[in-house]
Amino acid sequence: MVRSSSELMPGRVRPDRRAATRGWRGVVRRVTFGAIAPRAGQAEVQEAVDRAAVNVQFSTGKTVVVANSKGGSGKSPTVVGIAGTFGEVRGGGATVAWDNNETLGTLGIRTEPGRLPTTAVDLLANLDAFEQVDARRGDLGRFLRHQESGQFDVLVSDEDPKRMSEIGDIEYDRIHRVLRRWNDVIVVDTGNNPRSPNFLAAIESADLLVIPVRWAADVVVSAGRLIDQLRANGHGDLVSRAVTVVTGASAPRADLAGQVAQWRDWFTAQTAAVLEVPYDRHLAVGESIVYGDLDPSTRRAYLRVAAAIARGFADLDTATEYARIKETHR
Repeated sequence: MVRSSSELMPGRVRPDRRAATRGWRGVVRRVTFGAIAPRAGQAEVQEAVDRAAVNVQFSTGKTVVVANSKGGSGKSPTVVGIAGTFGEVRGGGATVAWDNNETLGTLGIRTEPGRLPTTAVDLLANLDAFEQVDARRGDLGRFLRHQESGQFDVLVSDEDPKRMSEIGDIEYDRIHRVLRRWNDVIVVDTGNNPRSPNFLAAIESADLLVIPVRWAADVVVSAGRLIDQLRANGHGDLVSRAVTVVTGASAPRADLAGQVAQWRDWFTAQTAAVLEVPYDRHLAVGESIVYGDLDPSTRRAYLRVAAAIARGFADLDTATEYARIKETHR
């Protein structure tokens, strides 16, 4: 019987069968030099499962759009947390965070500065060179600010709102196509005007939507109105696949607990997941965010968020591939 050599490929170790590397189990393994190797605990197993989800193979580059029309809802920190997680887990050079604010974005302030002061408008002025077949990814370096911690790149908005107004829907699409040529994951930060052309173009390009909220009435209501607008414009599927991220989460005051529970139930019913990122002083101070300086609990929370996004990407891939196969066999 002829058998394929593919049978010789070793299978992956199941996460629940991994030897422990942390906690008392990890200590036992180290002090006995592996002679006693307890299996990983539940927390370590779940983290391995989430990291595997983020590392999943995508059929094409993916775009996640972070949107809430209310300023101060945590959009930029959420973008950095997501991009840093994908960059750190998947490896540098394949993730870019893009500040698509129609006026003055803050992603350039909230990330590590670059050596060159170039922005999205400068890239737009030179975009013809990157739309050629012989374009090189390395030449994008003078327009992207590489983040050493988190291993991702940042395309910042211009500090002049008049220049940023040059990026409308057509310009967004051109920049997006170029970024997608060389990146597995694009994380798009948005402004506060959900009717601006570049915001609407970002929504059209989105494979998945992330809605950051704080448990405050103005932020919650703005997110709800955005969901209503997206549904009215035919993006109901995007809403149902969305991930709601509660930023700066902490135990609500006793008199607000009931209201917060109602809000959480509402977003749970409208979107695919509601995940919380705890309060982190490094995020709250309003200065540059260094991914590695985040509290371990914050990074773990963003890993949960990134895993939920990646699972959404994988589900979308599966549905797209199924539709393609079905069309081929008609």
